[in-house]
Amino acid sequence: MDAIERLKQVVARLLRAAGGAGGEGGGWSTPASNGADESANGGAPPVLTCQEALERLYEFLDGELPSQEMELVEAHFHVCSRCYPVLQFESAFLEVLERVRGRETCPSELRSRLMSTLEAEGLKE
Repeated sequence: MDAIERLKQVVARLLRAAGGAGGEGGGWSTPASNGADESANGGAPPVLTCQEALERLYEFLDGELPSQEMELVEAHFHVCSRCYPVLQFESAFLEVLERVRGRETCPSELRSRLMSTLEAEGLKE
């Protein structure tokens, strides 16, 4: 597993710990439908819950979901005022990672402290 995948897992753990995706009573909105088929939802297209959308966030950002799921996740983020900022943050974060990937841009002391922290968390190969 590469460093970006591990970082994604850490962010997901932080979101869960903060009461976000999968957290109990974390204040995340829940659309009326639970993603069941259209006939169970009065003919309306299926709707994802916040938890379902956030569980697919990284695959959505990486374009790895099937087209129907991409549309469902995108639709959720467009209407959910709680999840959309998470999408914006993660998208911007991944863009920054992509821009600086492979460059040594931080002071060696900071890099050393960061690598020590990652290693202590079991995230260094």
